[in-house]
Amino acid sequence: MNPISDAIGNRIRSARLQKGLTQAELAEKAAIAINSIRLYESGKRVPKIDNLQKIADALNVSIQYLAPSFVTDSKDGDGIVDLLNDEKLNKSVSEFSKRISVICQIDDNEKRLLSAYHSMNQTGQEKAISVVEDLAKVPEYRRKNDTDSGENSPDTSNNNPMG
Repeated sequence: MNPISDAIGNRIRSARLQKGLTQAELAEKAAIAINSIRLYESGKRVPKIDNLQKIADALNVSIQYLAPSFVTDSKDGDGIVDLLNDEKLNKSVSEFSKRISVICQIDDNEKRLLSAYHSMNQTGQEKAISVVEDLAKVPEYRRKNDTDSGENSPDTSNNNPMG
């Protein structure tokens, strides 16, 4: 699997579930084979731009929502980077992603937090950020070595970024 197809697949699944649709219903609305929807959502295949647009239309979301990091604006309209299906690029991205994951060491709580965050629309994401920022100001929820100056200096001794 590669991080690009995984990211797009997760966005498609999230938007579909948010609309209360099954994979079969999305396939019918988008006029795309159900097997293609399954492959996209599982991250086994990256949709071509025309299928991504059909899915976005069926889900009533923008193509940028489904592939935010990979869609660019141009004078002629929106276009997905042609390199998405480039094997060499995908291998490089995959290797880079593995290296980053080793460096970052995201724990299960962070994964849960990110998963919930990515399932929200922009309004929900902004609200979540606000709530987390407010919680971070509460003394009983702060790490012991945080100062009152507002600077964050996480306690890395337990190697758990969530506290």
